[in-house]
Amino acid sequence: MGSDAPGRMEEVRRRTVDRVERTTAAVKARLESEIRYWDHHASQLKERELAGKLPPQRNELGPGPPVPAVRDAITR
Repeated sequence: MGSDAPGRMEEVRRRTVDRVERTTAAVKARLESEIRYWDHHASQLKERELAGKLPPQRNELGPGPPVPAVRDAITR
């Protein structure tokens, strides 16, 4: 190793730390943006549901057929 090695190592470390900090900030910003988007979307859906403007969802149609009937239909 030459006498410039400590300086080079410090430069690489500084650039790496800077890149990691920028990446971390970008990931955090993206996640916060996604959270805001989905929170807003959920509140819009809830408002539409309360206003009666949403069709019933599959799981709101009531229970499906009993499990044995489904199992019998599959094994036929």
